[in-house]
Amino acid sequence: MKEISLILKNVPGQLAEVADICAAEGINIRGMCVAETEHISLLRLVVDDLDAAHDALKDRFPVGIKEVVEVEVPNKPGALSNIAKVFAAAGVNIDYAYVAVAPDGKRDTLILRVDKINIAVQTLKEKHIRVY
Repeated sequence: MKEISLILKNVPGQLAEVADICAAEGINIRGMCVAETEHISLLRLVVDDLDAAHDALKDRFPVGIKEVVEVEVPNKPGALSNIAKVFAAAGVNIDYAYVAVAPDGKRDTLILRVDKINIAVQTLKEKHIRVY
């Protein structure tokens, strides 16, 4: 699973421009996270068509692609705690996380950037936790 990251100017209209470009290309944004500094913002997106998003956005914004883990989580207390404990027990560090909607639009997912992708995915599967 991969996410696309964009560097935006921290000014009004930048997010609208990204959303407009994606909409015009028929790209659905399933999840997003924005981190800001005084002058720039880092936008992370999970989309339904990564290649199309990259092609549509690369000429307008600096873009990057990163491997992430997408895991199904129930919308109830303790769900995040469970995932975090599974990773901690396996020695997997979570760099960052944000929520998204599953590809079918019916479930919540958690997008995680971790230091050991293969171990994270294997461990989740062993615990019968759905990974996309």
